Amino acid sequence: MGFLLGDKDVGGKRRGLRSKCLTIEGPEFWGRFELYIDRDEKVALVLPKMDRSIHVLLGTLSEASVHLTFGDSGERTSAVNIGAGGIRWAITPSDIVFSGTQLPDVQASYQGQVLGTARFKGRIEPNWVAQRVKERLGLMDERSAGERGSGQGADAKERLQQFAFLVRRYENHVFGVRLLVVACELKFAHQADILEVMRETYQAVIDREETAISSAKALLQQARLDPHRLADVSRFQFPPVLGASGLDDMTLQAEAYVKVYDRLFAVRHKAFSLPQKDRLRLVRAAQRELSAESQAPVANEVKPKNKRSASSKSKTGKTLDCQV
Repeated sequence: MGFLLGDKDVGGKRRGLRSKCLTIEGPEFWGRFELYIDRDEKVALVLPKMDRSIHVLLGTLSEASVHLTFGDSGERTSAVNIGAGGIRWAITPSDIVFSGTQLPDVQASYQGQVLGTARFKGRIEPNWVAQRVKERLGLMDERSAGERGSGQGADAKERLQQFAFLVRRYENHVFGVRLLVVACELKFAHQADILEVMRETYQAVIDREETAISSAKALLQQARLDPHRLADVSRFQFPPVLGASGLDDMTLQAEAYVKVYDRLFAVRHKAFSLPQKDRLRLVRAAQRELSAESQAPVANEVKPKNKRSASSKSKTGKTLDCQV
């Protein structure tokens, strides 16, 4: 397979990929997306996400240099420079291979398959990027409207969509609580008794939510096949975590951590752990986010005299402060 990484023998293939739009499937954590190459060999990856945000990676035929994020109304919410080697790609007419330090496993390569190729006459520049994002959001709106108005079963689909959204909310909450554990591990690395109590407390929340999420996903799959299960969907009860009295501070901190994580590491798969330097970067950025919004008492440290006092404080529902 001829990779386009400056190899002098593939000049013809380089020319063959100019002015093309490739539809790519994979890697798994990106799903299906579009890759554009203009006549000047500028490259743009347009990555839509389930929350209706659009991520755009800009670069050359060999690697990305800029990561842009757009909200669900088409406004740009962030622009981050990607360092050399952060996200590399090797493009051929049949597939594309990704690697780099900002992907889940820095030692691995990830492959995407080219599903289709079309002519691309545009030029990759700021105005084109903004217009393409709006067009992509428009296609998502048309598809959603078509599903809602597809005749009988529209109400059932809406209920299932709402239930699926709630499942994703709890999944995000679990991920946020896991990030709070990361913060605790950094702050209390040399206080094993306190760290143990905090881990146990957060893990109890995680276990309850993950049990419910697993059951909800199974029910969701069954209800999509059998409309009679919709009544079970309506009766399904998630654990009283989101919006629960006494757990508001924890939820606010968890949501802030997920928000910061998505901003800093949007192209990483959440199943993979962060290296130490990125953990520190995440926790400090989340601390700034929480302090700026004044939504959680992140400045108040929990300093129990012994393991028993730490445990009693955690069981009152007060947020365990793990800010670094």
